[in-house]
Amino acid sequence: MNVKETSDIFKGLKTNDALINLLGSKLFVPVSKLQKMKVEDVIDQVFACNAQFRQCPFLIDHGYVELGPSKIHGKGVFATQTIPADTQVTFYPCDAVYRKGSLYSSLSSKEIFRDSKLRPVDYSIAVWPHNDIQLTGNPSKTDNPLFLGHMINDAVGNVFHGLKLSDVKHPPHSAFVKAFTSYYTKGREQQNCAALTHSKYPIVSIRTTKKVQKGEELLMLYDAGYWFDQTYKLGGSESQETYEQLLVGAANNNKQFFMFLLICACS
Repeated sequence: MNVKETSDIFKGLKTNDALINLLGSKLFVPVSKLQKMKVEDVIDQVFACNAQFRQCPFLIDHGYVELGPSKIHGKGVFATQTIPADTQVTFYPCDAVYRKGSLYSSLSSKEIFRDSKLRPVDYSIAVWPHNDIQLTGNPSKTDNPLFLGHMINDAVGNVFHGLKLSDVKHPPHSAFVKAFTSYYTKGREQQNCAALTHSKYPIVSIRTTKKVQKGEELLMLYDAGYWFDQTYKLGGSESQETYEQLLVGAANNNKQFFMFLLICACS
């Protein structure tokens, strides 16, 4: 196949999903293989795959989104036109890989997070099924509208704000249950997009979950555990362990909450 024939094939593609399916086996290591690798190798492959994807000259920019000042927090991502439901609008960038408090990246990205006092976890998202490995976007790297996933704000915000840790931990954990269920209940109503990992490759795309009007800010549901950590600042493993203990304790004492967790896990 000559260069012109190859170029014509790419020009005929109408979506980035189609592009990924066409180039996937050449650019990416399948998730099925990643699951069998050592963690260190997974990190290297996830970073390399995403770096190659970002540099692909055939990515299609439909001009769906742009960065702008947000009334919710700092900057946000906004629709430049009316966008139908279930439309891929941007991707979550991988300027670094974040795992259990450590950032794997080039020196430049590390320096940006350190100097600006921004936390990598604030701009990270888990890659299924390796949920302890997260893609991390550089908050100062926002020039490409195809890679603005890390700038999308939370649809709900901090549901633990104003709650004392002692009250949240107090059995039967009613305050914790109320905050947790509030986050996911409100989130499903207020979010208009979601982050989805490709079924075969470690690429995270952002798709609309409902029709989004021109000028509307894109909002996504992240994780109540992030806000727990942000509020109580217990630090790393202690924060995660405490949060998981509260989930288990609340589920054991509250059958309705247990069912709510099951629904959340399946959705």
